Amino acid sequence: MSYQELMTIFFREARGGRCKPQYMSAVWAQDARQKAIAEKLASGKEIPVFDACAWYDAEEYHQKYVAKSRW
Repeated sequence: MSYQELMTIFFREARGGRCKPQYMSAVWAQDARQKAIAEKLASGKEIPVFDACAWYDAEEYHQKYVAKSRW
């Protein structure tokens, strides 16, 4: 699957600014080509596109939240 195809699916399903900020979708592009594709597809949507940065996993109790919850 190409990055273009991946981002097309993502932007079709992603939630923009209609939710709390901590649940809002966003894109972190790895390079200028990815950023250009994401920004083009994000046009008119409330979904930010950022440059990639260091990643830190959340605390363990946040990991696999849905699987751990008792819904």
